[in-house]
Amino acid sequence: MKFIIDCIENVRESIQDTNAYHMRVALLKDDPQSNETLHYAGEASLGGYRFDDEQRKLILSIGEPSLALEEWIASLMILEMDKMMYSLWLEIEVAGTLHALEVVGFGKSQEDSYYILFVKLPSIFNA
Repeated sequence: MKFIIDCIENVRESIQDTNAYHMRVALLKDDPQSNETLHYAGEASLGGYRFDDEQRKLILSIGEPSLALEEWIASLMILEMDKMMYSLWLEIEVAGTLHALEVVGFGKSQEDSYYILFVKLPSIFNA
């Protein structure tokens, strides 16, 4: 499980100039032959977010235009410490049903100027 504070720390360590980056999500799925291997299943732009105070989550959503990393991080940096401990989730709709998917890692594409949140798809999407 990844938290807001983990993301802020990763950005500080891995990206010097955040104003050049936009947010993306990369979807990963299990390898049917190995429980330890994940495969790339696609990606999309992150377009928005909201806080779920009841469940202590930051819920991200797919959409255009993509969030600018600089603006997103600036809005997170001013949060109280309690909110920085909210977990990161992606919410997607498939066939009219909302699914919350846990963010499992971070990365970047320096070439494309994307900051990437990695999300593991549950087994129901691995068919």
